[in-house]
Amino acid sequence: MTHWAMSAVAREVIEAYGDASGWAVDHPVGTGPYVIKEWKKGSKVILGASPTFREVTFAGSDDPEDRTVVAAMKGKRIPAIGRVEINIIEESNPRFLAFDSKQLDFVYVPSDFVNRVISDGKLKPEYARQGIQWLRVVAWQLGGIASVREGESFINHLYSKRIGVSNYGNFRLPEYDKIFEAAQLLPDGPERNKLYRKLADYHFTYAPAVLGVFRYSNLLLHPWVQGWKPHSFLQYPFWQLDIDTPKLPASR
Repeated sequence: MTHWAMSAVAREVIEAYGDASGWAVDHPVGTGPYVIKEWKKGSKVILGASPTFREVTFAGSDDPEDRTVVAAMKGKRIPAIGRVEINIIEESNPRFLAFDSKQLDFVYVPSDFVNRVISDGKLKPEYARQGIQWLRVVAWQLGGIASVREGESFINHLYSKRIGVSNYGNFRLPEYDKIFEAAQLLPDGPERNKLYRKLADYHFTYAPAVLGVFRYSNLLLHPWVQGWKPHSFLQYPFWQLDIDTPKLPASR
């Protein structure tokens, strides 16, 4: 139930906007804290706080590392930011330059720019003097994401009927599919685990995927961004953030 595929979508949305496959990608409708105000594919997305979102206040924390976040956000109703503008900048150079010139509030540092901002495990002085915050967060490139307590989240990456969905290597092997389907009919237990181990061996034998090497992402935040706490799953927690308006540059 934690998987995105189980997200609530109104039946009338799919009936009105669904394509031949039953998807409504061009007309996203959800139940979250934001609604889409504007969407220019490949360029920009503008979100606005949903007026019908449930009343939620920022949760406190007893973790000493959260003192700064709690001091800035405690008691605030979220989402605290009414408008979020997402600029899609695919090339690393213009993306980082946009952050450098304060056009972006934050940036995940492109791998080819890490040495430009970090030295000897510290933020370089020219960035530290600006009050820029540096956070290291777990990256996704080294493995997959488990949304449930089941091995199936990983072994379906080689199942041929998942080609184009989770099987991005287009791997196809009848023997693998047969064992995978047999495992789906079994309850959790030693017998199913035995089949899971067999399936895992195929990953080593055929090696259809190559693991990345980026174990962490480096996140830079300008000093006016409040409330950002590194999270194992949430890369963009807009609804938990706020902006310290007096700290914004005059150009904003």
